[in-house]
Amino acid sequence: MFNNKATIAVLGPTQDPLKPDVGQLARDLGYTLGDAGYTIVTLGNQGVSEHAIQGAVRANGATVQVLATGETAVEASQSTAIEAPSSFGRLEAVLKIADGVMVLPGDLEALAIVLQIWSYGLTRQGPYRQVVLTGPGWSEIVTNLASAAGLDARERAMLTFAENAASGVESLRYFVPPA
Repeated sequence: MFNNKATIAVLGPTQDPLKPDVGQLARDLGYTLGDAGYTIVTLGNQGVSEHAIQGAVRANGATVQVLATGETAVEASQSTAIEAPSSFGRLEAVLKIADGVMVLPGDLEALAIVLQIWSYGLTRQGPYRQVVLTGPGWSEIVTNLASAAGLDARERAMLTFAENAASGVESLRYFVPPA
């Protein structure tokens, strides 16, 4: 929660430029979340984060940007910037704020984020956060990783899949209703 509103992390590749379909998915997701009444929290200000913020602004939604020291926030109304010194510290700050997480595909960084959140959420000290992997290809990747790691059904249930922004937000509402 942030400012007493349900807050959803929108994470994924930070490369610039993003693949056009991933950029559009991020904008659609930011817009759909903002329009539904969620605050979005992003990890930095580039790639998926920048596009998701643009979408949220279009929907007049609130954003929180967790930035590296010295990183500049994307200009947005209803936006708050928080600094965290390291990449692991930034992800931890995002998870402390977020009530749920949505991750978009596109590169090794996105996969690393999923693995970090998954392993962190399965520890006793880590906060459990429902993760909706949005976009094509996630199901096959995660099925293979879960099998290789020997995860049980409860551990696998932390991750769900959605093909697009609308189905991702609808899926998320089951776990985290908007405020």
